[in-house]
Amino acid sequence: MGEWMGEMGMKTVITVGATLVAATCMGCSDFDRLRVKAMLGGVDSQLELAHRYGTGIGVEQSEEEAVRWYRSAAIGGHASSQLVMGNRYAAGIGVEADSAKAVEWFEKAAARGLPEAQFRAGFAYFQGVGVERNVRTAVDYLERAALGGSREGLLMMAALLGGGGVTLQAPDQTALRYRQHAEAGNLGAHYALGVVLLTTAADPEQRAEGVRWITSAAEGGEVPAQLHLGELLLGGPARFRDPARGAVFLERAADAGHSGAMQSLGLAYLNGRGVAPDPVRAANWFRKGAEAGSAASQASLAQLYRTGTGVEQNGAKVLRWLQAAAESGHAKSQHNLGVVYSEGTTVSKNPDQAVKWFRMAAEQGHPMAQSALGSCYLAGNGAEQDIVQALMWYELAARGGNASGANLTKSLRPQLDDGQRAAVAQLVEAWLAEHPNTQAGS
Repeated sequence: MGEWMGEMGMKTVITVGATLVAATCMGCSDFDRLRVKAMLGGVDSQLELAHRYGTGIGVEQSEEEAVRWYRSAAIGGHASSQLVMGNRYAAGIGVEADSAKAVEWFEKAAARGLPEAQFRAGFAYFQGVGVERNVRTAVDYLERAALGGSREGLLMMAALLGGGGVTLQAPDQTALRYRQHAEAGNLGAHYALGVVLLTTAADPEQRAEGVRWITSAAEGGEVPAQLHLGELLLGGPARFRDPARGAVFLERAADAGHSGAMQSLGLAYLNGRGVAPDPVRAANWFRKGAEAGSAASQASLAQLYRTGTGVEQNGAKVLRWLQAAAESGHAKSQHNLGVVYSEGTTVSKNPDQAVKWFRMAAEQGHPMAQSALGSCYLAGNGAEQDIVQALMWYELAARGGNASGANLTKSLRPQLDDGQRAAVAQLVEAWLAEHPNTQAGS
């Protein structure tokens, strides 16, 4: 009761204060009255001032003043203003860019149930921007955003579900909520519902319904759904396969600028899936994807320049695109770049650089890179000779299915004493514990 009276009392004070100011400010302009009401805590007035300063309507435009009034409303608990503050810190509009502060504001707005803020907080945690990367927290935010009808949240959840990155605890309940948004015309929900049904339903008819929902989203212009449907029609279960139609949807997504679709369409032209084989077109789509930042397309383009498929062989361009893909975190390209530096193809031999790139790929669980790194330690080539480290990496490679790693483990193990073998076992277990999500053979 006391808290209620306190809140009511504060509202009374603000109301009385505004009335007194209005009575004593007979000669003031409407704008002056607006500022007074905003200074007394009137949220509508704060938002009106923020809008005016942000757009320059009736006042000299000032992003700093706009931030001042959005901040006042946000501090007062206005969810949309908290989202605006997050967006402004993310983009550096009216304030110095600060991704950590952006996430703080997104989380405040998310806690008040704003789906767009839940999506932005989830995306930040998923990318590790402004906050330490935490996939579990990211998915929690993204799922709440999707359930709240956020188109972006629905699309990202669909992508994660389709890629196997998320397992739903209650898929039937999730499908029910997505269906409500889908039937209301939300195309993002069409896609998300389709993916949930396709990936979790045991009934073949429900999976077929899932494909129909994905098709509806794709035909409605949702680019991620076009990519998903294109790949499904090209290489999915036989009952859904229609390669020529799949290539059409891939091209729509690629034309819309989706770099993943550019990569998939390039592969379709390279391998003649759904279209006539055309290595020149394949190279063109890989190039577009590479220039758009797709590490997979950068790796594919490097391979074409290496073999002279659809393009003239060009060692410098092999190195350029392989380096770009490797720096983007593409494990296979990191391994291949290590090979380039190890063997001295295209560039001068550089054992230190070779070890650097082998290690990057090895830490991602790439078995060939783990075996190569083991050999560097065994020979003391680019790394200090260390038979324990060598066997550790060989064993990890063997666990990932690498035959060379398995053979070298078998031949090297008898050369170690009991203490060294125990040290290897500890290193392997420690590495596996630190990399619980690393997939063998990745």
